[in-house]
Amino acid sequence: MGIHYLIGHGERISEPIVLPHGGKTPEDIYSYEESRQRLQPELHEAINNLPQNPDLAPDDVHVLQFILHPRYLAKSYHPSALLSAAGLSLVGSKPIRINTSDNPEIGQRLSKTLLVAGNRHSLEHLDSLLQEPVIPPNRNTGIGDIVKIEQIDNYRFEDKYHDAPHHNEWYELVLHQLDENLSPNNIQGFLAFAEKLGVNVEEDVNFQSNNLLYLPVHGSDKAVKQLAEYTSVRALRPMPRLELEPIVGATRSVIKPIKLPEPPDTPAQLNVAVLDGGLPPDNPIMPWVNYIKANPTANDDPRTLAHGLGVCSALVFGNLATDQQPLRTRITAVRVLDSETMYDDPIGLYKTLYNIESVLESYPFQYVNLSLGPDLPIEDDDVSAWTSVLDALLSSREMLLSVAVGNNGAMDGESGNNRIEPPSDAVNALGVGACDSESGYWKRAPYSAVGPGRSPGIVKPDLVAFGGAEGNEFMVLGAESSPIETPVMGTSFAAPIALRQAIRIREICGPEITPLVAKTLLIHSAERRRDDDQREVGWGKVPTDATEIVTTSDNRALIIYNGRIKPGKIVRATIPVPRHLNDGNMEIAATFSFISKVDPQSPDSYTRSALEVIFRRNADSIDQGRRTPKSTPFFSAKGTSSLYSTEAEQRSDQGKWETVLHAEKRFRASSLVKPVFDIHYNAREEGGGTRTQDELEYALAITLFAQGIRNLPQIILNEYPQLVSLEPIIDVSGGMA
Repeated sequence: MGIHYLIGHGERISEPIVLPHGGKTPEDIYSYEESRQRLQPELHEAINNLPQNPDLAPDDVHVLQFILHPRYLAKSYHPSALLSAAGLSLVGSKPIRINTSDNPEIGQRLSKTLLVAGNRHSLEHLDSLLQEPVIPPNRNTGIGDIVKIEQIDNYRFEDKYHDAPHHNEWYELVLHQLDENLSPNNIQGFLAFAEKLGVNVEEDVNFQSNNLLYLPVHGSDKAVKQLAEYTSVRALRPMPRLELEPIVGATRSVIKPIKLPEPPDTPAQLNVAVLDGGLPPDNPIMPWVNYIKANPTANDDPRTLAHGLGVCSALVFGNLATDQQPLRTRITAVRVLDSETMYDDPIGLYKTLYNIESVLESYPFQYVNLSLGPDLPIEDDDVSAWTSVLDALLSSREMLLSVAVGNNGAMDGESGNNRIEPPSDAVNALGVGACDSESGYWKRAPYSAVGPGRSPGIVKPDLVAFGGAEGNEFMVLGAESSPIETPVMGTSFAAPIALRQAIRIREICGPEITPLVAKTLLIHSAERRRDDDQREVGWGKVPTDATEIVTTSDNRALIIYNGRIKPGKIVRATIPVPRHLNDGNMEIAATFSFISKVDPQSPDSYTRSALEVIFRRNADSIDQGRRTPKSTPFFSAKGTSSLYSTEAEQRSDQGKWETVLHAEKRFRASSLVKPVFDIHYNAREEGGGTRTQDELEYALAITLFAQGIRNLPQIILNEYPQLVSLEPIIDVSGGMA
């Protein structure tokens, strides 16, 4: 059986198309009069509950919650006209579970609460608009959107405070930066109120993401909680610690000398970086790395050097126990942990993130590993500074960031304390968990954090890779001047293993493999088993041998597409199934992946981009009375159904705004005649419409498998001369892991 390689340039058999619009607007659940009678008393009460103390609400501006009925989660139902008519501003949103008046027997359903800011006069104006039982024809009909609102309430302290273990009197506070025309004294008023309460605000150590301002604050528990009563405070939580330590447990203390291979004479330069704890002054890995320090004036933190060396070792050499070929690429080790980001520094987490952000903004890295972050499981209703800052940065760069999901997987699942940790929940990053073996008999390592992630971004971890287990530890270089191998365990070492395979793909196939294509191929080729729990392993295990990702057999073809699409437009991607297939079955596996801009102030509508993909078995066949070819289900929320709690949630807006789509289907070969994917780019902003014209770059990997066809890749290349076989640019005859 012959060996074939990736087929590239699938975008050359794609073209823009125009499809007719269709569908009708569904009837509203409530009438205007029903909504007015139910909501006006709630609005009255909310206005009466507004604080009179000007210290809490400078410019008399307040934030209320407008909770949507679950029917109206889609961007087309966004009540922007209502907010405009009342003179109110949307500052963010959060997921929420509610009982609804129309179907109380169903129980709680997932919806969203809009955080709406306005001065007292605007809120009273809305109250006056609702006085009349019928909407006058000459009035701005935006008030009619009130039928989409299920409930109106104040935004209280209990909605803002997130309890967590207290390590000291330091807290992380998130503040909405309100429009200056609405509240010109918002920031100054907050700082003045903090000073009045005796709370120290570290103004110089902050992060901004969209309209959110993340601030470390220090003070007594009572005073800080009083500070959270300030109207534009979004969230408050005890300051988390930095998570860095590998699992030590009962790992063997066996350390043995090893012989390292010679570094390549002419290493490839692929702009690869490890952001970690630095390197010991005298170590054997230096021939394979460049070394820079994010803060050159700071000293080393001796406690982080072994970790930094171990992660670099995992990326360059893989698991030393398996004698793999080293990367051909010279990597850059970046020290982001130092004497000024010490473990016992209460705001060391912020200083570390500043180092990371500065490095990623200053250097053109394309493949980056991050095996550290806040020691705190993610929450559904708020996004951490680490996640929002890195997601925003990744949305504007051609970069694959591999992030360890955390080693808290053995903690209590009922409370969610075993859930993945930031920033592995970043939708634009690759969150990597650990499995316990490199062989075919593997499972999630007990310490590896579990999903689901936040929705959007619900499939987390994205992947798992070997990270070591009791009795089968991961072997890395020890912190000695001569090469020795030492046993470790942790997701810290699984993350660079996944990134290593992405770099290997690029080394083998050349510049046609962009970071986005590499991420797509890792997910597409992951080892999946029918009984795997997606919460534990995501899309599956990263292949141990990178040549398995980029090569196929006689009856299997792998085609990659690297396309671009404008908002609201549709691209028709041809699936290159050979003509005249009359016998047997054809299996099609497809993976879409793209990078999205994000709205951290609205975690329930976090991603601004969606690809709605329609599969058509025969793009030329249109039934009588129809305007478009018949579609067949391919991608659906069922692929992640175990991650959604109820059937009602699967039928809502869930799953539509994910940045990764994957599915595998089997068809009769004779039924596939010019099959296509119609790809529609849907854009939004803060859950509503947007005027953006920015193109979206996407990657698509399609595998075609037909048991009875010989030389399938060559047949496809013959029928579609626009496609190209991506022959390896390096010798892979000896295998590559």
